[in-house]
Amino acid sequence: MLVRPIFEYASTVWDPHTQTNISQMEAVQWRAAWFVKGDYRTTSSTSQKLKDLGWQTLQERRTHLKLVMVYRIVHGLADIPCTAYHPSAINTRGHSLKFVVPFCRLDIYRHTFFPSGIRLWKRYQSTLPLLTH
Repeated sequence: MLVRPIFEYASTVWDPHTQTNISQMEAVQWRAAWFVKGDYRTTSSTSQKLKDLGWQTLQERRTHLKLVMVYRIVHGLADIPCTAYHPSAINTRGHSLKFVVPFCRLDIYRHTFFPSGIRLWKRYQSTLPLLTH
């Protein structure tokens, strides 16, 4: 049974933000790396095993998938409206693909798809064309 597709199913909208949940999910990949490498010593470095295998962390993969989904929404490649966050009527400098980060009073809302995706989009906007290939 493949574990990664199960973990990545709907990961663009469900992305754990607490360190406890992130660590619990990463622990599954760490155990898989131990199994694949055949190295079960507790003294060996898990991050080195992941590096040797060429595996990204699950957090990095979720970030990448979320950025790809925001890209698809912005360019009309997904049938998800983003008009509430996209200030098309506002005169923006540079280009028309700028978003307004919504005010998030609650931490739980701050980590939902649109607020967190918009923050990622703004942070990585210059590299987005590279992320979709």
